[in-house]
Amino acid sequence: MAAVIAFAIWSLLAYQWTEQNDCEVMKSYGLVLSHGTPDPWEQCGN
Repeated sequence: MAAVIAFAIWSLLAYQWTEQNDCEVMKSYGLVLSHGTPDPWEQCGN
């Protein structure tokens, strides 16, 4: 159950990258791990 909740939270954070910066979905998941949530000036390649 905890894994499902963790994946749901991870997906919501990745969605922020996808919507704000037009990142690909798989790249967005990686950016959550490396950068957390996106700042307004951050782009996918940064």
